[in-house]
Amino acid sequence: MNSKIARFGHFRKRGVLSFMLCSAGIGAVAQATDENPSVLRLSGGIETEDTTTLFTDADLNIRRATRSQQFQFSINTRLMEVTEDDSDFGIIDPRVDLSYAQQSGPLDFNVGYTYASADVDGQSVLLDGENGLDEDSFIVSTGTRVRQNGSVGIAFGERNPFGARVNLTYGDVSYEDTTDARLYDSTVRGADVSLRFDITRVFSVNAGLGQSTDDREDALNSIEKRRNASLGMTASINKAARLDASVNWNDIDTTTDDGAGNRVTSTQDGLGFDLGVTIDQRSGQSRFAYSRTVDVGGSDDRLTYRRSMELTKTQSLNYTVGAIKQDSDISFLGSVNFQQELRNGLISLQAGQDGFVTDDGARAISRRVNGSYRTDLTPRSSLSVAASLASLNYDDPIEEDGSSVSASVTYQHDLTRDWSVSASVRHTRTKEGADTDSDTGLTVRLNRDITLFR
Repeated sequence: MNSKIARFGHFRKRGVLSFMLCSAGIGAVAQATDENPSVLRLSGGIETEDTTTLFTDADLNIRRATRSQQFQFSINTRLMEVTEDDSDFGIIDPRVDLSYAQQSGPLDFNVGYTYASADVDGQSVLLDGENGLDEDSFIVSTGTRVRQNGSVGIAFGERNPFGARVNLTYGDVSYEDTTDARLYDSTVRGADVSLRFDITRVFSVNAGLGQSTDDREDALNSIEKRRNASLGMTASINKAARLDASVNWNDIDTTTDDGAGNRVTSTQDGLGFDLGVTIDQRSGQSRFAYSRTVDVGGSDDRLTYRRSMELTKTQSLNYTVGAIKQDSDISFLGSVNFQQELRNGLISLQAGQDGFVTDDGARAISRRVNGSYRTDLTPRSSLSVAASLASLNYDDPIEEDGSSVSASVTYQHDLTRDWSVSASVRHTRTKEGADTDSDTGLTVRLNRDITLFR
């Protein structure tokens, strides 16, 4: 185990707990005007998959706000896990989210941090709609992945004719006890500065500079450095339409081992642009856009039309259609998001296809379909059903295509105002190349919600 993993192990056992207690104290002394209460949920139960596990979970959510400050802290972690062969107590696979924002006159400040530890078997990504697909999504492996992301932003004059913004970002991914060499540690650091000048009430210009470094512990010890500069403008065509255009220069240097003890650097650079028209309509917005992006695998050209609308008071629809050109290949690009509020529930459908470039420069097309349905059976009980399909296809024969299908059913019943019981059954089947992994699990929970303060 390398030193980076050792530091993460120390953080998992002690740092997260100290951080939770410190942040809870900060939230407790804040003068709150937020109507959302801060809640601690404790859960205990049993789950069966490959083995039968007894567990205890804790989910803490703290939200505090004043007129000029917003603070949010949450932690979800397992405190106890007992199986037939082993047991574990303490902070197990935690997820921590922290955000703080302050507005003071013309100056805005925000900071955010996320820490998440989870298994890397590629099966949980489809049930989390916040995560996009990447080249690690369908890898059938064992082990643990630890992600850290942090950001600091300072903005001046957001509501004035002249404005400036500085952003600093940090991201780190580390793996422990994995069985696949494609899962490697990496650290990304970035910084960017942007300026905005409102020339008139309907015309403004903007400029930006940015730089990032991606240090990877892969087989070639790759280091990728990106630099970019942009210049753009925004103009109102009329009361309902706006035009925005920008040009940007991207320069990407990738340094790797050549196998003979030397370091070699390859460079990819070029000019990109973005041109779009946004139109406000009675029921929503429309946007036509054409853009070119330069990346390690070459350039991508995208032509898209995006539409958002409120069909009725209970129905909303957002969709995007277009095409993406990667070198000489042209693929369909699109997405749709539909929501229907029912008298006693909600229906949600999402589908999409997009393209991206992997860290190794291979081009991939991702496809994803999600659907969910929730209904209140009684004033105290509800039933939820969710299903998902996803796939990745590469243009490089060395890369292995992946796909997955998953489904889940969850029943919840409120015993009292603070006590509830839930049961869920799920099935996931993941495939990458010739490797296939299939799992079916059942989880039963008893939950206790404790309101800390309002």
